[in-house]
Amino acid sequence: MCKSFLHPFLQALPKCEHHIHLEGSLSPSLLFRLATTNHISLPSPNFDHSFATIEDLENRYERFTSLNDFLHYYFIGMSVLLTASDFESLAYEYFVRAHNDGVHHTEVFFDPQAHTSRGVAYGTIISGLVTAQKRAEKDFGLTSKLILCFLRHLSETDAEATFQESVSLGHFSNGTVAGIGLDSSEVGFPPEIFREVYSSAAEQGIRRTAHAGEEGDSSYISKALNICKVERIDHGIRLVDNKPLLKRVAAQKT
Repeated sequence: MCKSFLHPFLQALPKCEHHIHLEGSLSPSLLFRLATTNHISLPSPNFDHSFATIEDLENRYERFTSLNDFLHYYFIGMSVLLTASDFESLAYEYFVRAHNDGVHHTEVFFDPQAHTSRGVAYGTIISGLVTAQKRAEKDFGLTSKLILCFLRHLSETDAEATFQESVSLGHFSNGTVAGIGLDSSEVGFPPEIFREVYSSAAEQGIRRTAHAGEEGDSSYISKALNICKVERIDHGIRLVDNKPLLKRVAAQKT
C-alpha cells in the first residue's frame, strides 16, 4: 500500500469490498496456529521451505508466478480449517482488517467444496462464517454477504450437489447466502460446463457472478454472460482484447 501523505485519507475513506476470497485471506500466523491446534501436518521444509516458518510463507506470498502456483498454497493452507470456530476465526480476522481499512460493506467468496471434500460438513462452514458476520456487524457496524463459489476444476455434478444442499437448507431464500460464483483454475474449465446449475439459480432468482477473463481469454467472459447469464464478472481483465464486448459490458453496467 502507498505510504504517501494521502495514506491516512485513503485509509479512512468508506469502502465496499466486492472481491475477497475468505480462504485466500487466511494469514500465515493464523494458518500456523490452527495447524498446531488441529494437529495438521504442513508440508515438510525439505519439500517446500515456504512452510518452515511464518516468515518463509509470507515471503513466498510475495512471489507467486501464476494462478495455479497460488492455488497450490491456497488449498494446502485451508487444510487447517476443520471446526466452526476455525471458520469463524478465518472470517473475523478478515473483517477486522477490512474494518481497519475503512470497509463498511463486503461481499465475500467462500469455497465449500474445498472443505466438504475433506470431510468438513457444509453446516460447519456456514455456522462459523455466519457467527463471524454477526460479530463484525455488532463490533464494527460492518455488513457482509456470502457468495458460494463452485470450484471449476471439479465437476458440474459436484457443483449441483453443493448448490442443492444450500437450497435445501434454505440458505438462499433466507439470505444466509446471497448468491453463487465460480472460481479456481480457469483455463480449460469454461463457464458453459456449469450452465445447468446457473440456470437453476437463475430460475430461483438467485444472484450470479463468475470469475472470467482472469487467465482465460475474453470468450470466457462472453460465455459467462451469454450461457450462464451472470450479473457480475470477477476479474474480467481480458475484456480489453474484445472491444465490442467491452462496450457491451460498459453499456449494460455489468
